[in-house]
Amino acid sequence: MESCYKLESLPEGFGELNLTKLVLGKTPLDGADETYAILGKIATLTELDLSYSEIATLPERFGDLKNLKELDMHECEALESLPERFGDLKNLKELNLYCCGSFESLPERFGDLVNLQTLNLACTAVVTLPKRFGELKSLTELKLYNCQS
Repeated sequence: MESCYKLESLPEGFGELNLTKLVLGKTPLDGADETYAILGKIATLTELDLSYSEIATLPERFGDLKNLKELDMHECEALESLPERFGDLKNLKELNLYCCGSFESLPERFGDLVNLQTLNLACTAVVTLPKRFGELKSLTELKLYNCQS
């Protein structure tokens, strides 16, 4: 559904689909709170692409996506932070926050992401990493360059 410029909302039943992969980048609904409430209900989701979204933060309910393995949010310029419950995404392996220019901090519970292998924080505004960052024992690739604050 990438670049569906006229799509304004998702129907309530959308959250009941058995989707494993969803691409929503560059759609007008990306910044809508209702969208993220519906997405939090798709328990089967393993890959989610919200690139170029206008959202400033994800709701706490986002932590309900227990099967999520890949989250791509590159160039979400308004994104400032992730919810504390983001640490509940124990199966997450890849997180791409490349060029999220307003993104400043990771939640303290970020160290709970025991399966995270790839993290891209390049071109963000990250100033510090959480104290428990060293607990990311599965992390094999970290991109942390050109961070501007």
